[in-house]
Amino acid sequence: MRKVIVIGLLAASALVACAPAAGNTAELQSQVTALQTQVAALESEHTAASAFEVAVAQYVMDAAGFHAMAEALAETQTIDPAYGGAVAQVKTILAATTWPEELREQATDFAALLDEYSAKIDADDGAGAVALSEQVHEAQHDFSHAIGEWLDTAAEHGHED
Repeated sequence: MRKVIVIGLLAASALVACAPAAGNTAELQSQVTALQTQVAALESEHTAASAFEVAVAQYVMDAAGFHAMAEALAETQTIDPAYGGAVAQVKTILAATTWPEELREQATDFAALLDEYSAKIDADDGAGAVALSEQVHEAQHDFSHAIGEWLDTAAEHGHED
């Protein structure tokens, strides 16, 4: 239960941090509503708690702005200091989430890629960050898609990971 509360606090923190950058509160509300619908559809309490953690991690990843970062870096090769905070939040949520077996390797790989990206951002290495930004963006999309499929399966079969 404590872990679920921590995840909830991280998610709330991420929402507050992302809201000004996103500039579209209606879209954020729509995403929150979709997340609530997915969680409500799950069958068992254990599965809902696990699925909730995974769904929150997916939401935080999707709201982090990796697409916008990749586009801005490709255009300017200048690192916005906010990038480091967004990457750090995603790394925190990835580490705090108990991943089901089916997603564990992809979560580990994505976290390792974020470590590399974070190092380039921290070093203010625009060229290095550009090289990684598109990889991070694509990996985030792929991972989010895999999470969505797992959540659909969890809802249908009462998954307990």
